[in-house]
Amino acid sequence: MRSKTGWCAMLLAAGVALAPAGVRAQPGVEYRPDPDIPIPLGHPRMDVVGGWYTALEFVMLRQTNPIRHQLLAVRGLVDVDGAITGDLNGTVVNTDTNVPFIIRGPLVPGNFLGTGTPALFTDDLRGQETYQPGYRMTLGYRFNSGAALEGTWMHLVSAKYAANASLIPTNYANLAAGGGLLADTFLFLPFFNLPPEFAGPNQEIALGNPGSAYGIFNGAINTSIDFTQRFDQADIRGRVPWYQNECMRCYGYAGGRFAWIWEKFHMRTVAADFNGQSRPEDVGTYDNIVSNRMYGPFAGFGVERYVGYGFAIGLEMEGAALVDVVKERATLQNGDRPSAARTVPFVQLKKAATNFAVTPEVATNAQLFWYPWEGVQIRAGWNFMSFFNTIAAADPVAFDARSFDPNWHNKAVRFFDGFNVGIGLIF
Repeated sequence: MRSKTGWCAMLLAAGVALAPAGVRAQPGVEYRPDPDIPIPLGHPRMDVVGGWYTALEFVMLRQTNPIRHQLLAVRGLVDVDGAITGDLNGTVVNTDTNVPFIIRGPLVPGNFLGTGTPALFTDDLRGQETYQPGYRMTLGYRFNSGAALEGTWMHLVSAKYAANASLIPTNYANLAAGGGLLADTFLFLPFFNLPPEFAGPNQEIALGNPGSAYGIFNGAINTSIDFTQRFDQADIRGRVPWYQNECMRCYGYAGGRFAWIWEKFHMRTVAADFNGQSRPEDVGTYDNIVSNRMYGPFAGFGVERYVGYGFAIGLEMEGAALVDVVKERATLQNGDRPSAARTVPFVQLKKAATNFAVTPEVATNAQLFWYPWEGVQIRAGWNFMSFFNTIAAADPVAFDARSFDPNWHNKAVRFFDGFNVGIGLIF
């Protein structure tokens, strides 16, 4: 029969979150798994003899969405040469034998037709934040002194948020307003200084001259946006015991970290001729990718307390000083990709930059441990991380093609929070 002192010492020595001192529970007694399961778990004198351990955990974390409020599209279109306005204000002549024709009225170049009602904002992507599932793997070795060395890797699957604006306004509003019938079924995005390959369909509507509604982003029929986030983190850390008694231990740890926040904003706009047909070059796509790759040391401390019946609770707190190597890239192109069906050349505008930042981090996690038998640990808990001074494309779209300078800037803080559950094995 094991004593309570021996049981506490065994639990505190056997966890995956190792940092125990060499506590001798019952000298001369060799512990083996109970029940004795048919895999090589545990070993004699686990309280003082080192060995390999590993763990696999399921994690669910939610992260900050850095997108801010930026207007992308409004309802309507610009009459570039004024011919559409001239036809709308002209006189329709009906004949018995010929097709009716219009005696064009005064031209008003640059006239905006439609109500200009906002149709799509970047922050339509907000409010959709979700927990991202993923996993964390650990492999480590505990030395006889009680110190331990381990490596961990955590990966979260992508979170993707989307929004869209198309032909029909909300509640079919203003279809007869704005200076032209159905003008609000079109979308206008304020891009300018674009090359002529972004001209779009030659005749978008039946009125006016060819090219009167010039541009893919002028008189478009659909604009969709989405935002994707990914996260990975790899650590190598060593742990040393500070204090331990029969049922409690404190320890410190330090190591090196790589953390990677990858984000992509994507926008796709489609224009069509007055028959509703779109060619590959009548599509405009815009991408803004920001990759924060952070490297540096971290250090922290932890405490674990046995509460009885094979359960223990633990808390860790840590800080890190990371150097952020930021890869930034924005592209605007006519069409999804080059195609044999294209009648105009494929054109891509691109801006790429690499920047650096100092990114502090603080983190904490609270865990509940259960040791159903020696050599096995099951744990569940809550995790919190906060990164400061990372880079983000909060207002992701650059409308001026001349300078093409997306608004990449420092974000004060990003939060991650969520839970984990997993199993650890000691060999």
